[in-house]
Amino acid sequence: MRRISLTLLLFLVVSQTMGQTQGRFSGHVMGDYYYVVRDHRPELVNRNGFWIRRVHLTYDRDLSADFSARLRLEMSQPGDFTSGIATPFLKDAYLRWSRGQHQLYLGISPSPTWQITQTFWGYRMVEKTPLDLQKMGDGRDFGLAAKGALGRGRHFSYHIMVGNGNGHRAPRSSGKKAMASLAYWPSEQVVAEVYGDFSHHTVDTADWYTFQAFVGMQSREVRAGALWARQIRKSEESQTRLELVSGFAVLGLAEKWHALARIDHLFTANPNGELVNYLPFDPATPFDLAILGIDFSPNRSVHLVPNLELVIYRNGASRQLRPKDLMLRWTFYFEL
Repeated sequence: MRRISLTLLLFLVVSQTMGQTQGRFSGHVMGDYYYVVRDHRPELVNRNGFWIRRVHLTYDRDLSADFSARLRLEMSQPGDFTSGIATPFLKDAYLRWSRGQHQLYLGISPSPTWQITQTFWGYRMVEKTPLDLQKMGDGRDFGLAAKGALGRGRHFSYHIMVGNGNGHRAPRSSGKKAMASLAYWPSEQVVAEVYGDFSHHTVDTADWYTFQAFVGMQSREVRAGALWARQIRKSEESQTRLELVSGFAVLGLAEKWHALARIDHLFTANPNGELVNYLPFDPATPFDLAILGIDFSPNRSVHLVPNLELVIYRNGASRQLRPKDLMLRWTFYFEL
């Protein structure tokens, strides 16, 4: 606790000092009250309580007309149902150069893996995007990145990156990861994206290939999207394939109310399923994940979202007998 307090105090002091010039301080908090109704791990049934799933503290500063920088800290309580404490870590630390429709990034910056998908989904506070949830990539990497728009109409956008391939963490090997996203925007409300990456892990001599396609649309009252992804993990001894499809819809019910629904279908079991924070999966069985929720937002900075996550494993003799995981949650989110 002392480590967290000192980190927060240092961040606030620095941000206040820098904020007297051209800096901007921001942040957000997201968490839940959860109740585990059913689970493939019997010891988790009836577990309930409050937890913080993410806290962001961000400092942005314009250095000149062309250069800007960002520093972001993140912390969260353990998602493995243990009693560990929240540990802060460096989420973003980059220098950005901007010129016209193009930007270059140096440092720890967002990767292109699910930037567009997460923007359209819009409910990271409720659940991660499919590839993020299934640990098929990282939302950050340490390296060089370029992104921007192409053409006068800006109907095409790109985001390419070369990094260590170990997320925001320190490099564990000399292998690297290359990522690329190309999106077509016929209008500001519609997008079609293709994405691919390749990473070489010298520690376990494995090569990972990821392919993703996403289409999304949004209007004032409706937002929807569909995604397909496949990942191939090759090593000297074996080859593993992960494949999934996902679809979501968000519907405006009233001025401050929205309904959200999402279904993820995994064609193959995820061998890392048990390592997924806050919602572990059986690593030996393919499954479907359904997410349903109602969002009440009294203002743009606050969201209260009662929701449920239902996991149906496809190894039962009949649909009625298939094992299920069910978690009920009351999710809260607010901006600083």
